Amino acid sequence: MSLRRTDGAPGAGADRGGTGRAPGRRGHPPLTGPQRFLLGGSFLITLGSFAVLPYMSVLLHQRLGLGLGTVGFVLAVASLIQFAGGAVAGPVTGRIGLRRAMLLALGLRTAGFAAFVPGLTSPVLAVGALLLVSAGAALYLPANKAYLVEGAPEARRPRLLSASGSAFNAGMALGPPAAAPLVMGSPGVLFSCVTVLFALVGAGHALLPAGAADRPADGSSAA
Repeated sequence: MSLRRTDGAPGAGADRGGTGRAPGRRGHPPLTGPQRFLLGGSFLITLGSFAVLPYMSVLLHQRLGLGLGTVGFVLAVASLIQFAGGAVAGPVTGRIGLRRAMLLALGLRTAGFAAFVPGLTSPVLAVGALLLVSAGAALYLPANKAYLVEGAPEARRPRLLSASGSAFNAGMALGPPAAAPLVMGSPGVLFSCVTVLFALVGAGHALLPAGAADRPADGSSAA
């Protein structure tokens, strides 16, 4: 990674001539290309996901005819997979590497959103697609955050993680209103657009540089 440590002792080098670095810029090196991409990708991923997921109960109940009790159970299982799946995602990420984990996760989510298109007429396929999307989300988040801060100075990591959280939250906030005009009238178009979005983001992840962040852990060090 191209990040350089800039969090030395206070005042170190402040009075040296020829440093070419303004005092106000100390400790705030520019984002690397991969970091910028991951932050932008984080926004797009949640924008696409939350263009769909908040409306799943409506689609499952009104369009596919599932009972409210069944819908609640399905959404509970999907939430459990997504938010508690880190217990499985961590070891998987440690074994296959961060970049590969992100690519696998985005592949699962792309396939899941694509399966929603025929799933609009099949409750079984729609539920399977939702669980696939949830599994991809569980795998993606820890790998994304670990890759984002890999190689960054320790003092800089909170700022990067804060920016990542803001990008995720912005996508979550804007996704539902962006999808509202399509969700009931043309859900097939919506799912197709989200599928294309995830495919493009996944292709961008494939171009991320390999390095320490993408090396699988060796047998004894894998957690």
